[in-house]
Amino acid sequence: MYSKIYNWIKTFLGKILAILAGLIVFMTFIDFLLKWQIYPYLFSIVSMLFRVLYEFAFESFVLVCLALLVLSSWRLHRKFVSSKPNVLEKQIVDIKTSLETQIKKSSDSSAAQVKSVDDKLSDKIFEIERTLVDFEIENHRSKNQVGEISKMIKKLNMDIKRKWGVEDTLLEIKEYIKKKDMPNYYFEDLHNALKNVPGSLKMIADEILKLAQEKLYNPR
Repeated sequence: MYSKIYNWIKTFLGKILAILAGLIVFMTFIDFLLKWQIYPYLFSIVSMLFRVLYEFAFESFVLVCLALLVLSSWRLHRKFVSSKPNVLEKQIVDIKTSLETQIKKSSDSSAAQVKSVDDKLSDKIFEIERTLVDFEIENHRSKNQVGEISKMIKKLNMDIKRKWGVEDTLLEIKEYIKKKDMPNYYFEDLHNALKNVPGSLKMIADEILKLAQEKLYNPR
């Protein structure tokens, strides 16, 4: 709306300015004729009128120029004032986006650190639990008790779940059965544990299962 008004006023004042400029040129020419008295009798009556019109045209020309200058200044002021909120809004959006990015990076970094600490803690707990099972195995072994194989099966289940040390535990169980046979009331537990052995170790698991079936006995 303001742009249309400005353009209309600018066009109107421009036309007036052109008319006044032409009038000033014409008055200057008339003044020249009067000064040199080329047609003294023809222009003597209207000389004063032309001088008044000349002064009026010149003053009007100056006023129109000032009006155009003021109008242009007003338009520039409005343009600056109207664009300033947009600039501030863009700055606010940029700052907000930057803060959100920093917060997200910080959150991701914190989450990664927490996960790393949690993984390390979980590894330590597993190592402690597995060490305790090893102590239990040694305790049964020192007393020559059949509970030794049950603790080996327990350790095998832990290793399968953790995907760590499975092969070593399988070989340990296999060696035990070779030397001390397989108590029948632990056979089902062993069988269930061997079902969950990774595919790459299935051959060893099958060998242990076959050996356990051959070495089954009923402890008294």
